Amino acid sequence: MLIRKRPKNDAKFSQLISENFFCLTRHEYMTGAEKALLIDLLSLLELGTNAIVHPAQNRFCTITEIAALLKREVRSVRRLISPMIEKGIIYELVDPSEIKKYGRVITERPLYVNPEIAYAGDRNRVNAVLARQVLQYDHIKRNKVDLPWKLAHEPHAEYARLVRQKKK
Repeated sequence: MLIRKRPKNDAKFSQLISENFFCLTRHEYMTGAEKALLIDLLSLLELGTNAIVHPAQNRFCTITEIAALLKREVRSVRRLISPMIEKGIIYELVDPSEIKKYGRVITERPLYVNPEIAYAGDRNRVNAVLARQVLQYDHIKRNKVDLPWKLAHEPHAEYARLVRQKKK
């Protein structure tokens, strides 16, 4: 018996969640420079995790590496990423034991783009760990911006998914 194998397309991609991005634009939630950086960062997202990774070295990118890859100044990238973290556009994973021990983070901090804004992968199979972090620390919702598409994660489910919110 012969089984036809379909060729796999290895093209990297990221999907901008258009309605959510437009909602953020209408609410003037991000500056023009933050939007431009976000669009540039989409080319560095790892499939299935939304982590910002170095394309050649396949590991998390530092802010210095992001600046070099995007041909931007380190200071300007750092100045843009900090408020994007505060706004919930970008998330970072931090080891709390480092903060307790040293009073600050001293190791590399993996950065992730909020999957409610853009996602590299299947929108019905969003990484559950990232989804829980976004749902728990939803800075966008706290700033009174109701996105049309939100993450939904069922207890004990392996993945979360994006679902349309009912209009109020």
